[in-house]
Amino acid sequence: MQRFDLHPNIEVPLNFSGWSLTATAGARATYYSNSVDPLTGLVSPRDVVRGYGEFELDLRPPALARNFQRSDGSVWFRHVIEPYLIYRRIAGIDNFNQIIRFDYVDAIADTNEIEYGLANRFYTRRSTETVSKKAARAAREKKSPLAVQPYEALTITIRGKYFFDPYFGGALIPGRRNQFYPIDTFSGFSYGGVPRKFSPVNVDVRYRPSEHLFADFRTDLDTRSGLRAMAATFGLNRALVQAFSTFYYTRAVELVPSLAQFANAAGSEPGTLRGSQWSPAVFLGNRDKGLFGGLSLFFDFQKHPFAGSNRALISSTATIGYAWKCCAITAQDFSFNVGLRNENRIVFAFRLNGIGTFGTEKIGQWAK
Repeated sequence: MQRFDLHPNIEVPLNFSGWSLTATAGARATYYSNSVDPLTGLVSPRDVVRGYGEFELDLRPPALARNFQRSDGSVWFRHVIEPYLIYRRIAGIDNFNQIIRFDYVDAIADTNEIEYGLANRFYTRRSTETVSKKAARAAREKKSPLAVQPYEALTITIRGKYFFDPYFGGALIPGRRNQFYPIDTFSGFSYGGVPRKFSPVNVDVRYRPSEHLFADFRTDLDTRSGLRAMAATFGLNRALVQAFSTFYYTRAVELVPSLAQFANAAGSEPGTLRGSQWSPAVFLGNRDKGLFGGLSLFFDFQKHPFAGSNRALISSTATIGYAWKCCAITAQDFSFNVGLRNENRIVFAFRLNGIGTFGTEKIGQWAK
């Protein structure tokens, strides 16, 4: 299939009395050499042209800030509140069910919506110089403070959307999983199984107490059913030790009686599944010097009918290697088992510094 896409747009930023307003307008025309036959659902050689116009207003009021002080008068932290409001309109897509959807360019539907959000940022003061604790203590005793700058240690963002057209110009089909722009924004979990005016409320928490330690928490809260999904991530990144862990939890959302007609065979919202997964990883050593190695695992605690067993470990990656000044060699063992598919393989890689790597090597999350 061939695709030709033309997307001109113009953006005008305006600022007045601390308020920021950005207006964006554009048009898009996309030619497809093939299309989907709405009657059969099969790919047809008939070409199709999709065109639409878009308009967006992004309003950012002045941020509200307050400094909290310690008993001695020094600044403890600063709290900054940043609200925003976005109006978005996309119109003209009347052939959504004919478009072959490969990527985000194709999965776009009509919308008339308002997105609203509130970001809470907590700043602390941190030294910009890398010194030992002993040197920092000596500097304080001599009353010669080190250079400091604001550091964003904690961010809590709450977002949501209101849809004037819950059917998105006919693109949303009740009773089935729907994924397209704009209902796939700011959350990786599906909520498009039923028409709705309000999206779930998305809460995103990022905590960075130091440059070596971080934690993230994300969740979707529904006004009808409460908690829909959540993800929690923890990470430690030191010179010789790197550890990461992510836990996912999702619910099969039970629909209220007024929406029961859209439920699937299990009585829940289409696209929502009960799930519980955990993905830990640890890496030791320096990939540029000496011995190094690591282990990455993925557990799925939800019982699947196709697995054929109660095995929770789905996949694993074990790495061991040694690095010299000129080069490095790495060996890895991969395993993947979901019952119907059971794989295990060992791969090797040889790296010449400054030139490249020969072989297959997948370091994983600790390489970030």
